[in-house]
Amino acid sequence: MRTSSRPDILEAALRVVDASGGVDITYESVSREVGLTKAGLMYHFPTKDALMLAVIEHVLARWHEDLTAVLEGPVEDSTLAERVRAFVRFATGGGVTRGEFVIFTEAVRHPALSGPWLAYLRTWFGFGADAETVPLLPYGSRRMVFGSRKQRGSSRCPTCSASSS
Repeated sequence: MRTSSRPDILEAALRVVDASGGVDITYESVSREVGLTKAGLMYHFPTKDALMLAVIEHVLARWHEDLTAVLEGPVEDSTLAERVRAFVRFATGGGVTRGEFVIFTEAVRHPALSGPWLAYLRTWFGFGADAETVPLLPYGSRRMVFGSRKQRGSSRCPTCSASSS
């Protein structure tokens, strides 16, 4: 068995979701994909929820990087209209993988997983902490399906300069 870093594990989890077309993230499937034992995976993520939350945060970090590139400037210096246009270009231009879309929609079904998504939507769109953003989750998931990519190996976001590594 080889040792794997946390990002390797998270990418393996996304590959499992991409390959299965659904949220089939189990310790067995991810450990097999990344080349770790189940115990090795559990060392990094003691619960499935911990793994799922880490995958969500991993996806959001990439989204932030790619969305900022589409925006062409710091979020803090942009208007709401510019952020909305960047988000639409990103989501409909192939910036969202099929696996990421599945992970996003899983948060709609499991409110315990929606926290990071809602926090990111609040930050990106400038909603206050008291704003009701839960209705955005189903709307966002419907919008993203039109721009989802089938293969993670292609360029990450055709509307920005970022490419897959």
